[in-house]
Amino acid sequence: MMKLSDTVLDQIKENRKKFRVDHFDIVISEYVNRYNEGKIILDPPYQRTFRWDEPTQSALIESILIGIPLPPIFAFSNDDFNWEIIDGLQRTSTLIRFFNSLINERTDIRFVDCEILTDLNGKTMHDLSSGVINNLKNARIRIELVEDNDDLYSQYLLFSRLNSNGEDLSPQELRNFLVYKLSPDFYELMNDFRDNTNFKEAVNLNTNRVKKQEDNEYILRYFICQMIMRHETPEVPYGKIDVLITKEIQNYLSGKSVEEIAAGFDNITETYAYIRRLLGKNSFRYFHSKLNSITNTSVIAPAIGLLLDEFRLMDDERAINILGDFFESEVYANLTARSYSPTRRFFKLSDKAFEYLSEKVREV
Repeated sequence: MMKLSDTVLDQIKENRKKFRVDHFDIVISEYVNRYNEGKIILDPPYQRTFRWDEPTQSALIESILIGIPLPPIFAFSNDDFNWEIIDGLQRTSTLIRFFNSLINERTDIRFVDCEILTDLNGKTMHDLSSGVINNLKNARIRIELVEDNDDLYSQYLLFSRLNSNGEDLSPQELRNFLVYKLSPDFYELMNDFRDNTNFKEAVNLNTNRVKKQEDNEYILRYFICQMIMRHETPEVPYGKIDVLITKEIQNYLSGKSVEEIAAGFDNITETYAYIRRLLGKNSFRYFHSKLNSITNTSVIAPAIGLLLDEFRLMDDERAINILGDFFESEVYANLTARSYSPTRRFFKLSDKAFEYLSEKVREV
């Protein structure tokens, strides 16, 4: 009889195959030269663009000079054998900035707030002796080079776990990696649509929520809900809503053609134009300013999207009454009760909202 520990060992062996990592050290001058040759990608679309402040950048160079080991830099080796940085973006950017200031003869990049090598403060790379420069150039950094593979979800897990330990990224910011890897076309259209005026005014998220890319999350929810409404995916007992969104958007995008993706964004664009015109700004609070949460009420958007022709044929008063009746219905009250887990509610609310609205719009 196989012991439980044996099955764990089997899982370990199987999953280790998904992460082929090459470990090696490289001198900093060679690493920077690799970037200058276009062989290091610092700004993949899914990465947040932020920059360390001057003291933090100076502290990195100071640490190298006094021999403090740096954390390894993780990178994917892509199809062109270039390195796509997935963890270590700011360390890499800092090294490039200081070293290339020598090449570009820039004198405005100065060391500040160095606590140990205080004589560095106020100086530029041009002020340093050749001995100090060579010390920096010959210092080594560890590279963890991850071989690209076809298991995109495993790549996403690696990216999310590495980046969760550093800058505080939201679930959607981490999910952007997977979305981009699955479909660059979808990713580009998603980021274009988040600037759509009708969409922005309908969901009406504050600046902080937009910064966390919750608007992109609502776009993903739209397409996942429609997939559930069309019975194209079964209900799965996910433990967390973030896992549901991540797994189901992977299901949605698998095998989608460019044309199908474009058609989906045509639909969401027309739907939010209709919703914004019908319900005004802050559309999902139209019926009651405290009506549960936007995550629940926004389920009407994908349902309207699938029934858009029917809604367009009716007058506004009837459309508003149908939507209002849904939020007053026993169906909605039961599904938004606390007895439902967030993930089960997501599936059930999507299914029942479409079922309810489909029946009502077709009544004579």
